[in-house]
Amino acid sequence: MKKIYFSMLTAILLFVAPQLFAQELVLKQVFVGSGGSYSDPDDFVELSSYNPASDMSYALGTVFTQSVQDVVVHGDYLYVAAQDSLVKYSALTYSRLAVAEAVGVNKLTVVGDNLIASFTYPATEKFVRVFSADDLSFIGSFDEVSDEAAHLLVVEDVLYVAVPGGWTSTSGKIAMIDLNEMSLLREVDLGTQAVGIYNLFSYNNQIVSVNLSPWGATSGFVSVINRVLSEKTHYEFQHTVSKAAGIHGNALYLGIDGGIGEIDLTTMTLTNAAVVAPPDLPVAAAVFDTVNANFYLTTTDYATQGQGLVYNLEGQLLTTFAAGISAEAIALDYRLSSGIGEPMEALALSAFPNPAGEKCVVRLPDALQGGNWSLVAMQGAKVISGDISENQAELNLEMSTLPRGMYVLKVYGKTSYGLVKIVVN
Repeated sequence: MKKIYFSMLTAILLFVAPQLFAQELVLKQVFVGSGGSYSDPDDFVELSSYNPASDMSYALGTVFTQSVQDVVVHGDYLYVAAQDSLVKYSALTYSRLAVAEAVGVNKLTVVGDNLIASFTYPATEKFVRVFSADDLSFIGSFDEVSDEAAHLLVVEDVLYVAVPGGWTSTSGKIAMIDLNEMSLLREVDLGTQAVGIYNLFSYNNQIVSVNLSPWGATSGFVSVINRVLSEKTHYEFQHTVSKAAGIHGNALYLGIDGGIGEIDLTTMTLTNAAVVAPPDLPVAAAVFDTVNANFYLTTTDYATQGQGLVYNLEGQLLTTFAAGISAEAIALDYRLSSGIGEPMEALALSAFPNPAGEKCVVRLPDALQGGNWSLVAMQGAKVISGDISENQAELNLEMSTLPRGMYVLKVYGKTSYGLVKIVVN
C-alpha cells in the first residue's frame, strides 16, 4: 500500500495569505443524500444541492441502491457512500466522475490522494479501506481493525477510527492508524460506557467521542480520550444521546432527546438540553454551519416524508428546504467569496390576504418579472409552480384546492429572489 506524505506549504501560504485574508468564506451549498422510503425497494438514493443564497435545491443524480451513509466535500469534489457503492461527483458541475463497488461502506474522509472509508454490516472484514480519491480504485485495507467501524478523524498524521462493532457489541473501541507508515498503531477498548461510539472530534489536544445511547436507554455518554489512547474519562448525561452536529468554540452540539443540545467542553456539563427543540419528525442528520452559526437538520419518518430545516443558535426556525425521505447524509460546501460569483439580492415580498382562503395575491418587484415561481409545502415538496411574464406586476395564486397549513412561495429573477410564507386556512 502506498504511503501518504504530508508536506509543508509555508512558502505557498506566505504568497497567497494576503489574498486569502481579503476574501470571505461563505457557505455555497449544502449537499443532501436521501435514501428514500425504507419500505419501497424501488425508491433509490437521490442526491441534491441546496443553495442558501437563492433558497433553491438542485438534483445531482440517483444512486441505484437503498440507503446513503455519508457525503463528503473535498475541494471541488463530492464523495458519496451509499450502501454498496462509492460515487464521486464534481461539486461544481454535478457530473458523475467515478463509481466503485463498496458493500457495507459507512463513513468517509479524504487524506491527500486517498479516500479512506469505514465499513459496517454486511461487511465481515476489512473494516477500514483505502481507495484512490481520483478514480476510486481500491488500494488496500487495515485488516487489524477488529469490528464494524464508524466515523473517521484525522489529526496531523494519525487516523482515529470509531469502532462501535455490531448491534450485539457491549463496548466501544478506537483504532489508531499511522498515516505515514499506513499501519495500525493500536486499538483500545474504551469499555461499556463507550458502547455506540460514533462521532469523533479533536478538541484541546484530545479526542472527544459521542457515544449513541442504545435503543430504549434514557442516558448516554460523551468520552474524552488523550491522543495516545492511554487515558479516558467518560461523562454520563441523563438524556438520550444521538448523532452530533459539530463543535464550535468550546461547545459540542449533539442530539439530545430528539433535538439538539449543547455541552460545554471546558466543564463537560450540559448547558442547554434544547438549543433546538425536537422537530415534528425524527432527526436523520445534523450539521453545524460554523460560518453563519446555523444548524442544518434533515428530518424524516423514513416512509412517506422528509424535510430540511435551518435553525439559528437561538433555536428559531429560519427556513426549510427539500431533503427527501431518509436524508441521512448532509455536508456543507464552503468557498471563498471571490470564487462563487455575485450573490443574489433578496427582495421583500408580501401576500394578501394572509392567511389565505381561496385566492392569494403577491405583488412582484420589477427585478422578479420575467422569472419563475414555486409554492412549496413545509415538508419540502413542490406543490405548484409557473413562469412570470415580463411586466407582470402581481402573481395570483389559486389556493382553494390546497390542504390547510403553511407554505413558502419562492420567486426567482435573474439576479434577485424573494420569499414569503403563506398560511392556508
